[in-house]
Amino acid sequence: MKSSMIHRLSEIAKFSDALTSILITGNMEERKALIYKAKDYDVVITSYDYLKRDIEHYENFHFTYQIIDEAQYIK
Repeated sequence: MKSSMIHRLSEIAKFSDALTSILITGNMEERKALIYKAKDYDVVITSYDYLKRDIEHYENFHFTYQIIDEAQYIK
């Protein structure tokens, strides 16, 4: 899972050096700190599993687009 997220991060960097991106991963405290910083980035990358665990920390976010790679988990 983490390697695919790192791959996404590198693909964004190759696509556009103008887009800023952040990878939300790690333990709960690390993710909380990263989520807090995420509002300053154009692209936020995380797993669906982390998103489910951390959903309350994203309540005030407004995402223009959501690209969900783990669609098998969405019902």
